This record gives sequence, structure tokens and C-alpha cells, in this order.
Amino acid sequence: MPNYKLSVFFDDKDLERICCAKQKVVLIKQSGKGSPLAWVTFDPFELTEITWEDKYGVYASASATQNGATISKHSSKDAISEYCYTFSCGRFTQNFGKGKGPFPETVIPADGYGVYNQSGRDLTFGLYQDVSVNGASYPKSPINAVKVLNEDVDTFSPLEEVQIFLQSNIQQGLVLSDLTSQRTTLEFGNGTDSIGVKFDGARFIQV
Repeated sequence: MPNYKLSVFFDDKDLERICCAKQKVVLIKQSGKGSPLAWVTFDPFELTEITWEDKYGVYASASATQNGATISKHSSKDAISEYCYTFSCGRFTQNFGKGKGPFPETVIPADGYGVYNQSGRDLTFGLYQDVSVNGASYPKSPINAVKVLNEDVDTFSPLEEVQIFLQSNIQQGLVLSDLTSQRTTLEFGNGTDSIGVKFDGARFIQV
């Protein structure tokens, strides 16, 4: 599994201004489906190093998915791509073969993670991923949120793209479907496993 690293640099003058504004650095991990979430938030330093691995899990939640809601994981399971996981009785199980799901027409792509909602009600599902900030671990941090109807199947295919920006009054797991902050998109994968960015007083730029 690839390991990824993002290095974030700030100048002293910018740190003071950001601290006075009570802003935090926010990262969104891109996914092909669902509402984006604040994957991780942290106070800025002159240098902050964020690391993660290409490993994912699936989660279920009773939390709403509207903008400004905070997603709380109520059940979760480490997952393998190209498999579908059934959620019933408050837990996930793997009941189907590789690439298959509960229905003949269900196909789980090679880069996808499937969920089959058999809970008896509509719930929120999504992917999570561990992330570390300057050595501090944030395990099973949700990256997206999708409402899945009872008896429905949905599939999530994560992207190795990260958005970074500054924002106040924000916390990890917050639904961010309506953002006005100036974001910088960083593309990992395809041989790129380490990226550096610097705040230039207005936005983040690659260095």
C-alpha cells in the first residue's frame, strides 16, 4: 500500500494573523460520491506533516448529511476494495464474492467499496481513512457521507485528491457541501506520494 505525505509551511507573520482569526487548517479527502467532510483539522505550525496510507474502511451512522452537520461513526469495519459489505443488526459483514453484491446486476469496481443497507431504515454510509498530523493519530476519520436507503446498495470509489484551506469554527467530521473558502486541490497517486505547500498570505501554493 502506498504511503502519502503532505508538508504544510507557514511564515511567522501569517501564523500570528491566523491565530488571531482563530482559523484552522482543514483537509478534505476527495471521493467520487457523497457530501465532503472535514477529514482532519489542525492548528498551523511553521511546518506540519500529514501522512496516511492507501487503506480504507466503511462506516454507518444515524447522523444527517446536510451542510453543517457532524458525522459520528456508529459502526465501522476495515474494508478491502472490490467487496460489498452488508450492514444489519448494527454491524458489517462480508457476504459476497469479489466484485459481487446482493443482486445479479450489482458490480463492485476494482477501486470501489460497496455497502448493502439491511438495517431496516435509511442511514448514512461512507468511507473512513486513518490520518496522522505531526505524529498525532486520527484513526478512522470519515471522508464522505451518503444517505443509503434501506435495502439499497451503494459503492464508494475514493480519489487520491486532497483539498486544503483555512476556516474558523470547523471541526473534524463536519459536512462541507456549501463552502466559500478558497481551496487548493492537490493530486496524489500516479507516482506522486509527497507534496509540499506553502501559505502565501491568501491561499496555499505548491512548492
